[in-house]
Amino acid sequence: MQAKKYYILDADNKTPKPVNILDWTYWMLKAKRVVAKYDHDDVLVSTIFTGKLELSKQGTPYFFETLIFTDTETGTAQRYSTWQDAENGHRDIVRSIRVNTKANNLRKKRHV
Repeated sequence: MQAKKYYILDADNKTPKPVNILDWTYWMLKAKRVVAKYDHDDVLVSTIFTGKLELSKQGTPYFFETLIFTDTETGTAQRYSTWQDAENGHRDIVRSIRVNTKANNLRKKRHV
């Protein structure tokens, strides 16, 4: 049997639940899918519930993803199986960006 492809968040608004494409389409139109968002200077980090099942090569299901947007590029930073993992992953990515930004600012000040 083939795995379901379309998912919405259950009543707890954190747990993926398989649905048919019509229910999925309706839900996606009104859903609040943002897990977390960070917007500072020229960096935007957005973590969302995608609503679609993605499987890793090892078969791990992913329903959430973090994208990093800058002035020059967009990249997928990470995918996650659970809301909690997505929150934790988003926090770690933002923390890393902040540390790198502080380090770059210190380097610039030293060269002035």
